[in-house]
Amino acid sequence: ATQRKEYRKYRAGLSSQMTPGRINALEDVEFEFCLHRAVWWQKYDELIEYKKRHGNCNVPRNDAHGELGRWVRNQRAQNRRVWKMEK
Repeated sequence: ATQRKEYRKYRAGLSSQMTPGRINALEDVEFEFCLHRAVWWQKYDELIEYKKRHGNCNVPRNDAHGELGRWVRNQRAQNRRVWKMEK
């Protein structure tokens, strides 16, 4: 958490212990500065695998696929909100 916090401060131009060298070192080991983005891509990869196995993206929200199913539902809801704003 501290690395991410310092990174945000650095990006905002605030005083931070983060340096370009530290950023490069963390990127070299594929450190994810944005957990939200990392989780999104992880769920996306799970959805790709689900589609390969089942032939669709209609993921149920039951125990076996509950978390992925909720993620898919949330993606669809966000998509609907975007489309409403663009109209």
